[in-house]
Amino acid sequence: MRGGKRRTLGILALAELLAMALWFSASAVLPQLTETWKLSGSLQSWFTMSVQIGFVVGALTSALTNAPDRFPAQRLFAISALGGASANAAIALWVSSPEPALVLRFVTGFCLAGVYPPGMKLAVSWCKDDRGLGIGLLVGALTVGSALPHLLNAFPWGGGAGLPPWRPVLGVASALALIASGLVLLVPAGPH
Repeated sequence: MRGGKRRTLGILALAELLAMALWFSASAVLPQLTETWKLSGSLQSWFTMSVQIGFVVGALTSALTNAPDRFPAQRLFAISALGGASANAAIALWVSSPEPALVLRFVTGFCLAGVYPPGMKLAVSWCKDDRGLGIGLLVGALTVGSALPHLLNAFPWGGGAGLPPWRPVLGVASALALIASGLVLLVPAGPH
C-alpha cells in the first residue's frame, strides 16, 4: 500500500470505529437503565433490537432509494453519523423514560445504515488487488467500535460505589460519532 492510500484507509477506519461506538452504547449501560427505569426483561431486549431493526429499515431504505449511488459516500457517511450522534445524545441529554429512548435507538440504527455500507464503498474504491485488506480494516474497526461503549462503561465517571452513571457513556459515544462525521470528510473517493 502506498502512503496516501494507507493514510486514507487509516482515517476511514478510524471514522468507522468512532461512529460505530453508537451501536451498543445503550446495551453497554443496560444494567444502569434497568435499575433507573425498572425495565422488564422484554424492554431490556428492545434496547438492543431497536437499533438492529432501525439498521435493517435504514439499509432497505438506502437500497430502495439508491442513496449510496446518488450521493457521495463521504457525505452520506458524515450526515448519517451526525444523525446517529444526535439521536443518541438526545437520550443522554433529555430522555427520562424507556419509550422515547427506544424510538431514538431505532433512529440511531437507521442512521448507522448510512455509515457502515458507505464506509465499505469508500474502502473498496481504494483497493483493487487488496480489497480483502481494505474490507478487513473496516470490519475490524466496526468490531472494535461496537465494543467501545463497554470500555467507556468501565470508567469510574462518578467515582462512587455501584454502577457508573449511564448518561456520560451515551454522551461520549455520541461525541465520538460526531468526530467521525468530520473525519470522513477528509477521505476522498479512491481511483477504483
